Order: sequence, then C-alpha cells, then structure tokens
Amino acid sequence: MINGKASRPQFAPLYSRKERWRIFLWVLMAVGILAVIMFVWVLPWLEQFLPTAHCQTIYGINGLTLVMVIMLVASPVTLALFLIVTEGPKSWWVFRSKQTPLPGEKVMRPTRYRYGTRALWRPFGFLLVVILLLALAVWAYVITMNLTGTNNHPNKSCDNLAVSRVIHG
Repeated sequence: MINGKASRPQFAPLYSRKERWRIFLWVLMAVGILAVIMFVWVLPWLEQFLPTAHCQTIYGINGLTLVMVIMLVASPVTLALFLIVTEGPKSWWVFRSKQTPLPGEKVMRPTRYRYGTRALWRPFGFLLVVILLLALAVWAYVITMNLTGTNNHPNKSCDNLAVSRVIHG
C-alpha cells in the first residue's frame, strides 16, 4: 500500500497489432529462406554424401567423423551462439537493472514488471541453458572421438567405390 491506496501492478507496453504482424512476417520469411536452403542445397548434398561418408576424407578428417561432429557438436554450439547473440545482451541488461521486462521494452502479451531477485531468474536461466548446451557439445565431442577413434582402419568396401575421393584444403 502506498499512501493508504493499494498499488496496482505495472505492465509493460504491448506491441500493436500491426507490429505483431510485421514481426510474424519477418520470422516467417526468415524461416522460409532457411527451409528453402535446407531443401534445395543441404539435404540433397547430405543424401549424396552420407552413403559414402566413411570412405571420404575432408581436410584430413574422416567423413563419418565430420558428419557426427557437425550433427552432435556443432548443433548445440550453434544454438548456444544464436542464443548468446539474440538474448545475451538483453539478459545482461536485466541482470544489471534487476528489472524485467526492461524499461520501455514492448511485449507480445500483458506482462507485469518484475524487480529485484525475481527479475534475476531470466538471466540465470539463460546462463544455465547456454552452459548446458556447451557442456552437451563437449560431451558429444568426447563421445564422437571415442566412437570414431576406434574405427580408423581402412574400410574394404571403399576400395571398389568410384566415388571415393579426398578433398584437400
């Protein structure tokens, strides 16, 4: 109570309907471009590369090892970097100001301002997610190297393949 009156909770300003549509269309366009790149370039290349990955060497790395590292290590690292770039600065300012949403920040739905230690849940949760993603990448790298390190002998099935090639940098 302030001056005998119950204080109302304060809410962050909302995006207008026009702004929400604009954000939605930008996200839809970005996802569409990424989907086109995946279906036109990445997936056809993977479909051609994967059957003979164990027979190929790319920059001195076994193709199968490279595929496993890209899938199991690069994916969580890329997600962590994306989160750091997009949400990192915001979480840093929330940590410094101990207020979420930040002053003047617009939100999609009615959101109360949180102050003090309650506001710090967001940056600490963000930090925990990034640390877990990086730990997952390290763990996956160790597992990948253990799995592929024991299988470095030449494969007899690669001797007859015409597509067996070495790419040098």
